[in-house]
Amino acid sequence: MNLSNTLAYLIVNIFHIYLFFLAYRIFFGESRVGREMEFLAFAGFYAVNSFAFLAVGNPYFNLVTSVGPLVALTFIYSGRPGTKILRALFLCAASMLLESNITEHPSAMEY
Repeated sequence: MNLSNTLAYLIVNIFHIYLFFLAYRIFFGESRVGREMEFLAFAGFYAVNSFAFLAVGNPYFNLVTSVGPLVALTFIYSGRPGTKILRALFLCAASMLLESNITEHPSAMEY
């Protein structure tokens, strides 16, 4: 992967993680920890996910480093654990579905 592709991935991944942050706010409300800790948790997710993609490059490993932290992040929010995990998995599935649609059908982004 060349430098411009790497930078593009890192920038897009920031927005991707930010969208998960917004979705978690919608689904779970305010976190049980302070804003700083919540930011650090999502920044850690960004770091782990980006490193896994860039260093390992294995799609299955990248899937694990995406789903695992997203499920773990639910525990900084209030609610029943089963419900939080199901919501996190729903968000992961929706994200993967959208991403696969864009990568399989690039013409969808032409409009």
